[in-house]
Amino acid sequence: MKLCFILNHLYKSGGIERVISNRLSELSKEHDVYVLTTENGRLPFYFGKDDKIKYIDINIKFKRKKYDGFEVNFYNIFSSIILFVKLQIEIFKINPDVTINVIGVHTLYFVPFLFGKGKTVLEHHASIYQYPPSKIRMGIMKKFMYHVFLTNEEAELADFLKNKIVIPNPIIIGHQELIPFCLRKNKILAVGRIVEIKGFDRLLLAWSLIHKKHPHWSVEIYGDGDGDGDVLDNLKSLSSQLNLLDTVFIKPATPNIIDRMLESKIYTMTSYYESFGMVLLEAMSAGMLVVAFDCPTGPRNIIDDQVGFLVENNNIELLSEKISEIILGEDDFLAKSENAYNKSLNYDVININKKWNNFFLSIR
Repeated sequence: MKLCFILNHLYKSGGIERVISNRLSELSKEHDVYVLTTENGRLPFYFGKDDKIKYIDINIKFKRKKYDGFEVNFYNIFSSIILFVKLQIEIFKINPDVTINVIGVHTLYFVPFLFGKGKTVLEHHASIYQYPPSKIRMGIMKKFMYHVFLTNEEAELADFLKNKIVIPNPIIIGHQELIPFCLRKNKILAVGRIVEIKGFDRLLLAWSLIHKKHPHWSVEIYGDGDGDGDVLDNLKSLSSQLNLLDTVFIKPATPNIIDRMLESKIYTMTSYYESFGMVLLEAMSAGMLVVAFDCPTGPRNIIDDQVGFLVENNNIELLSEKISEIILGEDDFLAKSENAYNKSLNYDVININKKWNNFFLSIR
């Protein structure tokens, strides 16, 4: 089948970019895959390109708000018209069997009205719990023929939609073996965009309660900002106020984060919202012990008491207690580490792509 995936860009280090890169390379082995970006320009793809995939960029530059929101002004309205025309031209050239729009991009409002688009699919990566759609957005969503959600919980929240299917995000498990736990570094990892919603401030607050008890341990946060340097500045300021500068290190995002996970022991997720939390699966695949807040809606769909620790949302003290409990008795939790690795195998890109292939065959 000829598949056309539409999204804003692939030059950032975010979860959607990683998901697309992981998934489409595998899909291209059985399908003719096109990736149509709208605002990538000449910037390199963060996770690289696959020779079997055809890449097209429309190169429309919208004026964005400070937090990457869309400004309603004459320039953007005119650019939107140009975007629609260019999208239509490219869709005519590609003539896809299926057009898949990754939710969150401007094209959500245009794809249902294109000619020659084939079957239409809307991927839902942002949590409806966090971003409940407006009536206008709901109306546009209903015009898509099929909807793919990451979890059953998110699909149930979208009770206004029909033809829903649940396909979780995939991960690539490329490492052949795990580093023995006792040989790993005494590090606690957290990964994500340096934005408020990721709740890294909550991790610092939790660590501040126990760091003196564990002087040989450190916390490393990997991520880049998203147009808002204030969050990074605030994190550094909070780290200084809590006297954590010697044990907390905020580092740029890296495409090789799995290497850092393989050498570390504990992974923490302190987000305020997560639609899925793919990075939890990556940490599990590296055999890390995982601790996460039970935030809406992702972590609870991945973590149970057999593979990690799900902590009451915003209970900073309990989060710190669980981290400390692992540090003091890590040998007691090695079974969880092994269980986590085994569970992560269910989300390997090959297994997840079987679900996508079955879905595409079902709508042929």
